[in-house]
Amino acid sequence: MALLSPQLRSRLEATHKIAIDLVGYLLGGTPFRIHPEADGGEVYPVDLGYFLRRERRYFEPKDALGIPLRRFPDGKPQYVPTRVAAYGLARFNRYLERGNAADREAFLRVANWFMRPKDALWRYTFDRGRLRAPWISAMAQGQGVSVLVRAWRTTGEARYLEQARRATIPFQAPIAAGGLRSSVEGRCPFWEEYPEEPPVHVLNGFFFALIGVLDLATHADDATSLARSMSDAVERCVELWDLGYWSSYDLAHRVHGWANPATVAYHQLHVAQLRFLAQHLGSERLRATAARWEGYARDPRARLRAMWEKVRLRMHQPAPGATGGVKS
Repeated sequence: MALLSPQLRSRLEATHKIAIDLVGYLLGGTPFRIHPEADGGEVYPVDLGYFLRRERRYFEPKDALGIPLRRFPDGKPQYVPTRVAAYGLARFNRYLERGNAADREAFLRVANWFMRPKDALWRYTFDRGRLRAPWISAMAQGQGVSVLVRAWRTTGEARYLEQARRATIPFQAPIAAGGLRSSVEGRCPFWEEYPEEPPVHVLNGFFFALIGVLDLATHADDATSLARSMSDAVERCVELWDLGYWSSYDLAHRVHGWANPATVAYHQLHVAQLRFLAQHLGSERLRATAARWEGYARDPRARLRAMWEKVRLRMHQPAPGATGGVKS
């Protein structure tokens, strides 16, 4: 595709993504699962090995230090914090599995990338929908924390842990004050992957943020209450994302009325994240929700209904520009 114009390349990539989503709905295939050693507390719980095995597709191009970039339609490559984090966490898990020094070095180069901003805010430098650059994301902050906590465990260097603690500051401030905190229907606090007004409450991004804070809470007492309050919120409110046949990507439908079922990949990501949180928090309610959502994924009728509702949504509301993360 090197000879194609950036606009045509972008169009072909979007068409390819839609085709993959439709195949997923029809067949139920997905790359996301909980890591088999997630209960050990050291590996990153969402298994990202699928993407690392397809490194050229998901993590190219790279800069001179081996940090992944994403080439946008204008042809300009940019850093995308979630893509950088996913690459680092995947290399970290492979390092644990194989003990390969190259994986350790690649992971630490990613960790040092997350050390660059003194305020520990990993900004997106492109627009997305209503968001204008630069902006931050709960998903990026959470995954960055997960990278830095593991860098501290690996090296013993306190600077990584201090940066991880700084990265949680936006979780304590509302969107209006430049933070990432919102409220779901006035009863459950929430962290926004896309901090826009009104917030749409993207579920997988919130889960990634919570996993990061839970990682930090095992080593930093000041993160414990933050983790506890959000864990309680998940238990109280997770059912809001249950459409009765599938999980919802966000809660935008409670505003505009159009259901937004997750793609199969996002749905299975929800299941993997829920299974880990249920296991980590000892929550029977989250375990039951994960089992129910797994049942939806095995039901061809549920997949077809989710596919139809997604098509119906897209006919009325096109998707905003993607963040360029691994899942986009």
